[in-house]
Amino acid sequence: MNVLALLLGVLFILERLVKEVLVVRFFARAIPPYRRTPELVSILQPIVSGDPDLPAVLAATLTAPSRLRREFLWLGDEADAVGAEICAALMAQHPEADIRYVALPPAPQGYNPKMFKLANCA
Repeated sequence: MNVLALLLGVLFILERLVKEVLVVRFFARAIPPYRRTPELVSILQPIVSGDPDLPAVLAATLTAPSRLRREFLWLGDEADAVGAEICAALMAQHPEADIRYVALPPAPQGYNPKMFKLANCA
């Protein structure tokens, strides 16, 4: 029984080491060039003002480095004044960014609010 437990423990550790090597190898590789560079990449972000990290997350998204030209579509609720204020403040702080705030009707009962926004804006 002890031999079986030892063997399983060694196999578990070996499996974890192999995964670690594969992950490191994956992220160490060079980014391949685009076959055709897109003119514009649209980033759709559902906005829910109840998230206390919302301003920091949106600001980090805006300042993240990119090789591509991006536009940001922030999808908020029509009735969410707090979310709209947060977005307006960030838009004023980052005038160089291509940002559009889209106010959508609230999700019906039983629907995931973020998925509802994405489905109705796409």
